[in-house]
Amino acid sequence: FGDGDGSSEMNPSHEYYAADNYQVQLYVTNQYGCTDVTTQTISINNLLQIFVPNSFTPNNDGNNDAWWPVISGKELIAQYELWVYNRWGNLVFFSNTPEEPWVGENTISGAGEHYATGTEAFTWIIEIKMVDGLGARKESGHVYLVR
Repeated sequence: FGDGDGSSEMNPSHEYYAADNYQVQLYVTNQYGCTDVTTQTISINNLLQIFVPNSFTPNNDGNNDAWWPVISGKELIAQYELWVYNRWGNLVFFSNTPEEPWVGENTISGAGEHYATGTEAFTWIIEIKMVDGLGARKESGHVYLVR
């Protein structure tokens, strides 16, 4: 696939995680042992930009009351998934909608409790698959809920 990965599957698929030009090579052998090789350059671009704020203050004052990643190039997204975990590794928020905000509550357990004790750190993971074979992105980091 041009990035150090390969496959011997009949109809392989591959996701690229970095923008670059890749020299993809197809090597085939038929039932008689005849072989052939062809090479093609695939350009993976970085049209999708992701900015993830590192803190928010859900105190209903009208400023930074919700948190969500800001994505330019949303038209390139075929599949989007966002997970937010608390410090014990429990999932507290999940979304498959790019602009769905998290307001600091545990929507997974159904209890909807707010994290109101003080500043807490949460871990987030975003996985995006892009349209038309443009590749995939996986990002992770931390966000602080400040009270």
